[in-house]
Amino acid sequence: MSSLGQTVRAVLARDPAGPAIRYAGHWTTWGELAGITDGLERELARLGLGTGAQVGCILRNQPLPCAAMLGIVALDACVVTFNGLLPDDKLADDIRSANAPVVIATAEEWGRPPLVEAARAIGAAGLSLTGDPAGPVEPVPGLEAVGPGEHAPPQPDIAILMLTSGTTEFAGGVASWSLRAFRQYWITKRGAVGRIHHGVEARIVDAETGAALPFGAEGLLELKGFQVGDGESWVRTTDRGVLDADRFLWIRGRADNAINRGGFKVHPDEVAAVLEQHPAVREASVVGLPDRRLGQVPAAALVLRSGAARPSDAELAGWVRRRLMAYCVPVAFKIVDELPRTPSMKVATPAVRELFGA
Repeated sequence: MSSLGQTVRAVLARDPAGPAIRYAGHWTTWGELAGITDGLERELARLGLGTGAQVGCILRNQPLPCAAMLGIVALDACVVTFNGLLPDDKLADDIRSANAPVVIATAEEWGRPPLVEAARAIGAAGLSLTGDPAGPVEPVPGLEAVGPGEHAPPQPDIAILMLTSGTTEFAGGVASWSLRAFRQYWITKRGAVGRIHHGVEARIVDAETGAALPFGAEGLLELKGFQVGDGESWVRTTDRGVLDADRFLWIRGRADNAINRGGFKVHPDEVAAVLEQHPAVREASVVGLPDRRLGQVPAAALVLRSGAARPSDAELAGWVRRRLMAYCVPVAFKIVDELPRTPSMKVATPAVRELFGA
């Protein structure tokens, strides 16, 4: 049976001149993707990194990081994902925490000094995706070799290690589609996030009583396993889901107030807390507004401190962007004298949403 790496290599070689990825009006061909894989193979061999080596990759929704991720899988190495949307300090912390022996990113990402310093601090080699077919992968000056010290060990049986947030995510992947499962179930299980992994138990419970629900019923997802909590107790997530008798899982939404912005989770309380750190803001409330393309987008209602000048929307957006992910930045800001409240003096979220005409 072909390995995943062999399968990816076969796909890359099938039609070198054929269009593979369209981005910003330009097509990247399968041959160009394969060229990046070849460049990675040469550089990883030069660095002495073989099968299962953990390879950090700073990702964005762009062709070059996508090509690098495919290339790492094709080489039977292990992709360690980093989110390029993170602010410099948080992304640098993730790089230091992962301690991979090599980090791959676009030339633009390597222009962020904290990332270079983080790689240098852990003795990681740096590889730059140049965008030049003649030399698609080049060493980063000053990070040409793997430094001394212990790095994260090889993971020959893992294709992707993903750094994420959220209950079902901090545990690592708990469900996925294998190629075999996809061929067998892709029609009958369409919409599922995958089959629950071996070593992980899952159940759906009633949100009020905590009672386990039968297969096919919708409720709150609970997990138990070696990678979740203490490994012995059920851990309740904030995901509403459905589980079937074949251990396939469907996620139906969130039980908390998280805003789903095009698949990215925005936590209103976290954004509001950051806004309240602004010297002009006394109180903030963040709500989700409907959006035809993204599903929901965040908006913020603000009460200013007495005597404070009104900050511009651009200033407020920049304040959030420097502290949180870019998708957490509200699309609209409204200054009010007081936030609407319920009889118990809690912020009335529906009334805040109405301030924006939603």
